[in-house]
Amino acid sequence: MAHRDRRLCPEWVISNFSDVDVAKDRGWFVEYRPYSSFIHCGRRKEVIGIGTVELPVMMSWHEGTGLSQGHGTLRLEYVLHCPDSLCNTIGSNIYSGMRSHDGGTSGVLLDRDERVMACYTTKPHIKHWWTVVLRNPPDGYFFGSSAFRSTDVSVDTSWPLDEREKFELSLEPQDRENYLAYLGAEKVEEETATLSNDATIRETDHHTDDENQNDGQEQAQDEGEDEEMGGISAHVSQPDSAPSQPAVSQPPGHSSGSS
Repeated sequence: MAHRDRRLCPEWVISNFSDVDVAKDRGWFVEYRPYSSFIHCGRRKEVIGIGTVELPVMMSWHEGTGLSQGHGTLRLEYVLHCPDSLCNTIGSNIYSGMRSHDGGTSGVLLDRDERVMACYTTKPHIKHWWTVVLRNPPDGYFFGSSAFRSTDVSVDTSWPLDEREKFELSLEPQDRENYLAYLGAEKVEEETATLSNDATIRETDHHTDDENQNDGQEQAQDEGEDEEMGGISAHVSQPDSAPSQPAVSQPPGHSSGSS
């Protein structure tokens, strides 16, 4: 292996507006297969493979020293290999939230079950981006220099829907089921079913309200016809309206009912 091939891009940036995970270097992958596709990140960029990445990460922050501690492994599946990518990217599809620490400059990444996945922090040269805190590079590799020369860049990455569907169709049934489960498709389906049931209930309530309103109108019409047939002119006297009270101005910052 050539010396330059052992250098890995050191940043794994957390990107809330990315819908896919992307690795810049082949050396990050523990499982890999060649696959041709493309992503959009400012412009079209070619994908040459897909696979699994296991990141050796720190898991928590020491309250006293503020240093990261605890060892863990963050496993990312179906990561796209894009050598033309500026850096490595973790999309919003695999985590559910972030718990901040130290004034928001660091924190922990949480999965869908609110379990800690990894620590994150900012770096002096890329203060506008959160990056996962790595313990070390994979065996046989070392970290290269940062790819960031300016913070005025975008790492937000999208994998076009038709390219996703093409990949799904290339999978065997069991592999496709695993892929959809990894992305949380079952949860989405449950939420869709709940929304559908709620819409059905609202539609039923709407029809019931319409029927009750129609029944009330028919009853009022029948009562009016009975009064006219009896030669009685119905007149309801309205009481004089109570004099309106003057508006009371409240001083700034004062709300009514406060002591």
